[in-house]
Amino acid sequence: MIEDDDIASNELYLHSFSTSDCFAFVSIPKFFTATAVRIYGSNTSENYYVYEANINTNTITLKGSATAIGSENNITDVASTSTNYLVIRVTSAGNTDEIHGGFVEITAT
Repeated sequence: MIEDDDIASNELYLHSFSTSDCFAFVSIPKFFTATAVRIYGSNTSENYYVYEANINTNTITLKGSATAIGSENNITDVASTSTNYLVIRVTSAGNTDEIHGGFVEITAT
């Protein structure tokens, strides 16, 4: 859920709802390989996970271990194809945690 109550104060962020996890879907540019991910947020005791997914199936593959918010996850390299993408899952223990953003590090293939 996007929190915009503080938009007048120039604050905007994604936040978890109860114990529901948050998800982001990230495409990998053609001729590039995803090598690392970092997610930033308010609760560094929560974790995130990175998966490779494919538009042709409902199967996902974990590409790195659980990683604390604010820490970089050096994932198993994921080279782009015409059908794959990354799924990033941020866990929540029931708090309304703020997710401020993140990045996927890529290298030319």
